[in-house]
This record gives sequence, C-alpha cells and structure tokens, in this order.
Amino acid sequence: VGCVWLCRPLILVGPNCGVKRAPKMLELEELEKEAFLDWRKFLANEEESSGLFVTPFEKNLEFWRQLWRTIEKSHVVVEILDSRDPLFFRNTDLEKYVHEVDPLKEIVLLFNKADFLSLDLRKKWFNYFHQTAPHIHLFFFSALNEINQRDSSNNLDDDEAICFDPAPHDILSTRQLLQKLHSIASRVYSSAVERYNAYIDSLPLNDASTVPS
Repeated sequence: VGCVWLCRPLILVGPNCGVKRAPKMLELEELEKEAFLDWRKFLANEEESSGLFVTPFEKNLEFWRQLWRTIEKSHVVVEILDSRDPLFFRNTDLEKYVHEVDPLKEIVLLFNKADFLSLDLRKKWFNYFHQTAPHIHLFFFSALNEINQRDSSNNLDDDEAICFDPAPHDILSTRQLLQKLHSIASRVYSSAVERYNAYIDSLPLNDASTVPS
C-alpha cells in the first residue's frame, strides 16, 4: 500500500502547488486520465517484478477522483483509526498528500473504539502523537458508548455536554467532537480567507479586477 501511495496518480492543484487554480473540467479529466494510465503502467510492472497485489479499488479512476475532490473541498481531513492498533490503520502518505495540496488543511486522527483503551493507554497514545506529530490533532471516540448513552436516562443534557471541557485524553461525545471539528474548520477557513485577500492585494489592479470573489 505504501508503494502504491508514494507513486500515486497525481494532479496537484492548490495554493501550495505549481498549478494554483484547477483547469477547465475537460482539461482536468484528460490530465487525470494521463496520470492514471502512467500509474497503472507502473503498477503492472511492480506486480510482475515483485508480486505486489493491488486491490480493484486502487485501479479504479473514479475511486481516486472521489478522494481527490473530497480532499480539495475539505478544510479538515479526519482519519478514523481503530484504537486497538492505530499505527496499522494510519496513512502517513495520505497526510503528506493533504498538505501537498494545501498546507493550511488540518488533519485529525480519530481513535474510534477508544472504550477498549484504559485511561493510561489513552494518555500514552496522546503523548506519543504529541511528540511525533505535533501538527496533527488527536481525539478519542467510542461509537458504542454513544449508542449506549442514547439509551441511558442518566445521560448529561445537551447544554452540560457542550459546556464540559474534556481533557485531551478523554473520550469525546458526538457533540463535543463536532464542536472541536467545527472550531478547527473555522480557523482553517479564516486563514484561507486571509491568504486569498493577501493574494488579491498582491495582484496588479487590472488582474485583481478579473478574479472572482
């Protein structure tokens, strides 16, 4: 999988790339097809020489396009990891690609099934990622806990759940998680607006008047 990602079919369009704006749709589709065909040739050679096996999904151009468009349109990219083996499910090359498209985009590692982890383990995982990937956000979550709490009459009301400020190693409720994601996305959006305004201000007057708002 790492080999596939490192040699992925790639059309980089974004503020951090050589091409700042996406070309017209038909031109973009042709560029993507060319990049994808080159990548398929690479895969065929790798499969023949090293026995590499690639899933049908990774040979599907529409699958890749869904990924490209989702990343291009997102302020925050969330990787959902199984808490029992998070390093196995984490995709560092995906994270690299996200920042290649736009360094302002934020990445969140969401440890699902965090109810399997003790408090001590959650603290250790948080410290590990804080030291090895300080630019990435880390949250703990349990879908099972949320299902059980919805059926419980002892659950906190919505106002209490929102006001409660959890510790970094706490397991978040759905409302708390959404609140944090919204806060991160809002900061990214504000930074993107500032960057866009600075770009407009740097243009000659005639060029700036032709840029859409």
